[in-house]
Amino acid sequence: MVLAVAAGVVVAGITGALLAVPLLAVLNTAVRSLTADAEPAPTRCHAVDPPPDPTRPRRAPARPRKLRLLLRRLRQTSAAVVVPA
Repeated sequence: MVLAVAAGVVVAGITGALLAVPLLAVLNTAVRSLTADAEPAPTRCHAVDPPPDPTRPRRAPARPRKLRLLLRRLRQTSAAVVVPA
C-alpha cells in the first residue's frame, strides 16, 4: 500500500497518490478473483423449518394455554367424581 502511494506520487504527483489506493484495491480484487478456485456448490437453506440439531435433546411441543387449562380441569373433575358402588 505504501509503495503504491509512493509510486503514485512519483508518476502523477498528489493526484497519483490519491488514485493509487483505489487502483491498487481494484487490481488486488481482480487478481484474487481470477486466481480463485471455482465457487463452491450452494448449500441448502432451511430458513423456514431448520433441521433438528442432533446435540440438543428433543422436547415435546408446547401445548396451547387453553388446552393446558382444559386438561387441568378434566384431571381435577375426574379426581373429584365418586362412583357409587
